[in-house]
Amino acid sequence: MTEFNNAVDGSNETKVLRVKDGNGTAHTVRIDKFNADGCQAFDDAGFRGGYKIYTLMDSGIVESHYDAYILSTESVICGLNSAVVDFIKAVHTGGISWEQVVHDDVLYPADIRELENGSG
Repeated sequence: MTEFNNAVDGSNETKVLRVKDGNGTAHTVRIDKFNADGCQAFDDAGFRGGYKIYTLMDSGIVESHYDAYILSTESVICGLNSAVVDFIKAVHTGGISWEQVVHDDVLYPADIRELENGSG
């Protein structure tokens, strides 16, 4: 058996953080960045190249998708916390770069705006 691990090139990484809306609602966001190349199971499913999987977590709810726009329209969590929507869409489009996402950070709407504007 071959283990899928091409992290030596930096293409596989996970970051987990909290996004708070400033009104008492907070959710955990996990983003898995990976390169599907070199994995037969991904290849068989049509995944090639680099991806980010966005996973939103709350007590009893876990929602995940590789497309932040689809996740934001189909997610229960996104309906509860618009800051999560803003954050995952900004990461998805590159408005917030991977390097700007800090593992174990806590973000509020103002922080997300600052990161998108390049001042954070």
